[in-house]
Amino acid sequence: MTLWKDGETSHNDLRRLLLLDGATVTRLVKEFESEGLATRRINPEDNRYVLAQLTAAGEETAADLGRRHQEYQRRLLEGVTLDEQRTLRQALRRLSTNIDSIDSDDAHPQPTPGSGPSRSRRTS
Repeated sequence: MTLWKDGETSHNDLRRLLLLDGATVTRLVKEFESEGLATRRINPEDNRYVLAQLTAAGEETAADLGRRHQEYQRRLLEGVTLDEQRTLRQALRRLSTNIDSIDSDDAHPQPTPGSGPSRSRRTS
């Protein structure tokens, strides 16, 4: 969808925007190219970079995906009021913040009192 919205884009920008490694972006763009959905070319301003662009068939496919996604969202939220949607978004943001906090805590565990090395008492 990034290529559909942004037009011709470098592999490096795709990697950064999609949070993927370079090899994955290259593999995906080559797959799209083999299916006739995208083209690739060397950036004429800097031949170290490859630019990708959707073909007409790729743009049609992306537009169809966009329509399907909108219809899916409409059906998913059917009968859910705007207030309920707002409350849901707030709750999901809170959950996301909590998950980030847990992940951060797990990456940098803090010792808890009494969890250090135990000292055994000698009795004589």
